[in-house]
Amino acid sequence: MAFEELKERAADAEREFRQYTEATIAYYKLRAFRLVMKSLLYLTKGIVLGFVLLLVLIFGSVAGAFALGEAFDSVALGFLVISGGYLLLFLLVYLLRDSMNAPLLRKFSEYFYEDE
Repeated sequence: MAFEELKERAADAEREFRQYTEATIAYYKLRAFRLVMKSLLYLTKGIVLGFVLLLVLIFGSVAGAFALGEAFDSVALGFLVISGGYLLLFLLVYLLRDSMNAPLLRKFSEYFYEDE
């Protein structure tokens, strides 16, 4: 009698362990799917917004260069001033590139380790 009860408990324990394992696997699959989809959504939004911002920047730069060209009586000088501004912006970003790592890592870590 005790042997049969022990056998039933072992079978129950095995069944519960399998259910737990299946539930854990399903949870991590769902979590991975959620993380991938959230990343893809942010990437897509970033690409679309970046493209629109790039168009605004291009047309604004051309308009600004022509406006400065009229003010300086030289269109080439207007474009040179605009490109010099972009060169200064590039140098600033290049010099600050290492200080951008920590905030970016912190922000992406919030999404990755989010307990929801």
